[in-house]
Amino acid sequence: MAGLLIMLVTLCVGYVVADKEIVYLPPDKLTIVLQSAMLCIGETGVSADVLIEYRSGKEFGTDKTFQKFINCILSKSGYADESGHIKIEKALEIFPKNVDKDSIRKVILECNRENGSDPAETSFKFAKCFRQKAPVKIVI
Repeated sequence: MAGLLIMLVTLCVGYVVADKEIVYLPPDKLTIVLQSAMLCIGETGVSADVLIEYRSGKEFGTDKTFQKFINCILSKSGYADESGHIKIEKALEIFPKNVDKDSIRKVILECNRENGSDPAETSFKFAKCFRQKAPVKIVI
């Protein structure tokens, strides 16, 4: 169990992108996301190798299990609806007041237009788009 938690924290810390402002999840949001992620690792069977690749900054692949993992976390933590799209106002709550929420909102709206063949692919496409276009990098 401790190994799983270490892997999860390593995944969530992510890689640091020098040209993006770093935003840390507030403790109350972090708890929800980590609890959801732990459940979703078990539910989806996502491999540690895929999570490590994502954490290292490699481009998103098309691994269906990873897509399900992304959708599971977003859904269980309340940030995605049943179609896999992001709940915009709820998502904006994770950003501190000093972050330009208008620019974040624009990226969320743009990326939320992505549609997949199922909710997992839709959430995955959003996450990929947001990671590429957001002016911030979310870490714990």
